[in-house]
Amino acid sequence: MYLVHFFLVMNGYSIRNARKVVFEGREEERIANARKMKIKGLDNLLISDITGLTIDEIDKL
Repeated sequence: MYLVHFFLVMNGYSIRNARKVVFEGREEERIANARKMKIKGLDNLLISDITGLTIDEIDKL
């Protein structure tokens, strides 16, 4: 993770923006994983526990 921050900062991103980019990437990954879990038929409560997304967020997927 720190390597990603370093790369972004070296390419003109501020530290704050680098953190934002990394956070957004993680959020997109959590959502993608939750979608896959829903397709596989996992319970929303279990998906929430694994991904950290709320039940409402999972229901909207």
